[in-house]
Amino acid sequence: MPKRKGKDFNSLFKGANADAIDLMKKMLTFDPAKRITVEDALAHPYMAQLHYPDDEPITKPVSAFDFDFEIYSLRKEDYKDLIFEEIMLYHDDKLMKQYEKDKVAYPDGILSKRYGQDRIRRRYRK
Repeated sequence: MPKRKGKDFNSLFKGANADAIDLMKKMLTFDPAKRITVEDALAHPYMAQLHYPDDEPITKPVSAFDFDFEIYSLRKEDYKDLIFEEIMLYHDDKLMKQYEKDKVAYPDGILSKRYGQDRIRRRYRK
């Protein structure tokens, strides 16, 4: 998509709290590398009354293994198969154990074994 100039939030949300507008701009930044982090958003002045660090658990980020499907050009049937396999993980201990092993062995994902390099979307090719 072509690059476009963003909307002026101050005119779009007339009368809104300036801190709220600032936080919204930072949260809606398109580039994830420039977007505000969850920790920084919680510490933002607009969130001051809600921010309670002792009750804000922090966890590990989701691994690339669980999102490697995003880099492939998949058909509707492929997505159906992947969804079915995901559902089955919660109903079959053997499949869940294999999933855990694969996650350690292939931290960036295992779908390359299934789809190969030719189905990787252009923007993700090296």
